[in-house]
Amino acid sequence: MRRLYTYARTHSKLVFALTAVFLAGEAAYIGWQHNLQAQLLDRLASSDGIPGSVILTVTPQEKNFLSRRDRLHLTIASSVFSSDPSHAPVTLEFDVVANFGPFGLTGDVYPLNTTATTAGLLMKLVGIHPRFSVRYRISSISEDLRLIATAQPFDMTFEALERGVGPMAWHVAAKTPATLRMKVPVEGPLALDLEVPDIELAVTDPALNFIRMHGSDSKVKLTARERPEKAPGDWYMEGATLTVRDGRVGIGDRRGILEAGFSKVTSRLSQTKAVQENLLDGLYESEAEKIRIRLSPTIVVNQTNDRVEKTLDGQDFRFSLSAKEVPIALFESLSRDHFIETLKAAGPMRFELSDLSFSTGKDGKERASVSAGLNAELDSAGKANVEWNLAADLPQPVLEVVDLIACGNGDLPMGASVAPLMEKVETEGGSVWRIRLVGDSVDGVRIDLADPVSDIPVP
Repeated sequence: MRRLYTYARTHSKLVFALTAVFLAGEAAYIGWQHNLQAQLLDRLASSDGIPGSVILTVTPQEKNFLSRRDRLHLTIASSVFSSDPSHAPVTLEFDVVANFGPFGLTGDVYPLNTTATTAGLLMKLVGIHPRFSVRYRISSISEDLRLIATAQPFDMTFEALERGVGPMAWHVAAKTPATLRMKVPVEGPLALDLEVPDIELAVTDPALNFIRMHGSDSKVKLTARERPEKAPGDWYMEGATLTVRDGRVGIGDRRGILEAGFSKVTSRLSQTKAVQENLLDGLYESEAEKIRIRLSPTIVVNQTNDRVEKTLDGQDFRFSLSAKEVPIALFESLSRDHFIETLKAAGPMRFELSDLSFSTGKDGKERASVSAGLNAELDSAGKANVEWNLAADLPQPVLEVVDLIACGNGDLPMGASVAPLMEKVETEGGSVWRIRLVGDSVDGVRIDLADPVSDIPVP
């Protein structure tokens, strides 16, 4: 016992010195974490780091050696979501709780029901609300911010009033948790991973027109960069990939339902640095192993009341689209005058659907394909010069589906088929109905006959 006491007394100074060094180092490390959290909040609230349509303020709430809590108040201009200037901005609040310790800086983000926006939204939501878990950590080496957010299973409906339309009914459901992982570096690209094992979305307007979507085993990987030559907070998607094991999209109204199903889908997107808001600018591609198109009309077909349902199976689906400064408004319902005004406002633009195709038939040799292009620019007099083209090869089963969509009520000049506008030709894969349209703002629309020369017209 005396030896043990003598040993402890002899080395006590060393033990105390080592303990003091360790505690001082840990205190300095925790102090550094406090400073890192303060820098993060300052960067979030700085007007240089977020778009001008967003205002973010940070209010300290509680602070001690091992933790701190701050209140984030987020205001988003209503113009981001609506063209109605009378709409109030969206306001949200969150509590950010940071934890400091020997294993680094970690924290949690808690959404709060403290604003008129959240209170109004919760009053409209009916069903099972999602429970969110948002955690983050900051690397002690690179100072990169890493965030993981999880939404527990939910099944909810709500209504949103759309100006000029009326109440829109929404239904959103997920049977399994959805997870978002994000890395925000001090310098370099932002990386985002989203996993949604299953998701259902349905939107119905007052006239009972609806859109339904379902996806299983959906994953999104995205890389975004901030453009240094633009305003801070201005990002573009350098690359994005979406994979879906099985997906369905359905569009319907009182006339019937058009549904497209896809399996083993891979979609890719890459934008250029020049991309602007509400413009397509980049390369957009997609492919699927199998597809199924089902058309179940309740409309009048061929001037009768017969109900005709069509199902079309295909494989090896391909889609490739390139765009340069193409306004998204061109794909909305526009009057002729509004369409021309949009083209003029766009300036030089290029749109090319180089491939929209899939194989069909028992042997898979029949291939449907569509391509299109639209170019527009202003001349020295301010007049919009427009050139466009459309080409399509449609096997007979595909033509029948197109006929039901385009001419189901039989009131078009050519009757119940678009075939009079097309030419039937023989290709290596069999007979197809072909159309080649070209046009410009000077000569109007022209129909080109079958090409290439090897194609043989069918009597």
